[in-house]
Amino acid sequence: MKTLVIGGSGFLGSYIVEALRSANQQVAVLSRNPDSAAASLPADVAVLPGDLGELDKAQFAELLAPFDGLVYAAGADERTPPEGDPRDFYFHENVDTCRKVLIAAAEAGLSHCVILNSIFTHLNRSQPQLELAKHHPYIASRIAQSEMAIDVAKGHFTLTVLEVPWVFGDSRGRASQWAPLVHYARSVSPLFCPRGGAIAISAENIGRASLGALLRPHNAEALSLPLGDCTLSWDEMIAQLAAASGRRNVHIRRLPDLMLQAANTSGALALAVTGNTGGLDFARMHEFLLLQLDADLDHSRELLDYERSDIRHALAATVASVPEPAIARSWRQQVLNRRLRLPIIGRLQHSEATALAS
Repeated sequence: MKTLVIGGSGFLGSYIVEALRSANQQVAVLSRNPDSAAASLPADVAVLPGDLGELDKAQFAELLAPFDGLVYAAGADERTPPEGDPRDFYFHENVDTCRKVLIAAAEAGLSHCVILNSIFTHLNRSQPQLELAKHHPYIASRIAQSEMAIDVAKGHFTLTVLEVPWVFGDSRGRASQWAPLVHYARSVSPLFCPRGGAIAISAENIGRASLGALLRPHNAEALSLPLGDCTLSWDEMIAQLAAASGRRNVHIRRLPDLMLQAANTSGALALAVTGNTGGLDFARMHEFLLLQLDADLDHSRELLDYERSDIRHALAATVASVPEPAIARSWRQQVLNRRLRLPIIGRLQHSEATALAS
């Protein structure tokens, strides 16, 4: 199969390209910065110049004509500052642009399309009482993207919408989105976190799941399904990140629900005062952060033929890919281990005093 990966030079895209190449697929990547993309990709991966936002449907149909499959790993996530009205921005980036590409894929006769979506789409199905689409523009765009893609795919190609959860792994030289969380976990301060948790997956398994989606039978049912290796409570996630950072005897303190809610409300007010708005309503984030998110992960692993990996390795790789100056690491380790070292130092000082007295 010959596959075009849109977003192939990004963090997740690099793992997708790697998985496809390992299966001897011909892979190409679309990039608006072809020279930069080519420098980060294997030499046998073709880099096609083009801006996702500027190419029209006809140009995309011509671009896609030589391909059998498409992996769409582009779009704006909740961290992307919206330009103008947040709902309009996220719908343009995640729904309208994706629709243009999928319609072109149908016209070009592609057999398989894979869309990287968000675990929020699954959360919306499992927790409808939260009315996520009503309150969070980013989540609304991902729900609409999944529905739109399934509608466009009918009678044209095999579609798999991958609802991507929290992804961990080596950032491969890129700035890690988990840097603030890693810095917190490896710090010398007491560690707090709320109840609840998330679904987690290794970056390698995002690549394997994408490959599995491309290998589904032709004309198979269009699906939107959650991916994951496991569920993690926030306690487990922070503790494992801290352990991978070298902290010993990690103890996580429980953050009261009301304190998290107050922090979210304060954050929302601060954004409102500064005129900044985002894809998520800060004042309501506690409504899903306090849940222990769960899903039937065995189903997607079986359907897409990827095996459950040990998330601890991915968490350790995440920590290792977040730089820490050697001086800061040495100081931190001394402070964290002071309870083990100070008694020894005390005994040595006592021995030296005894020797001098004699």
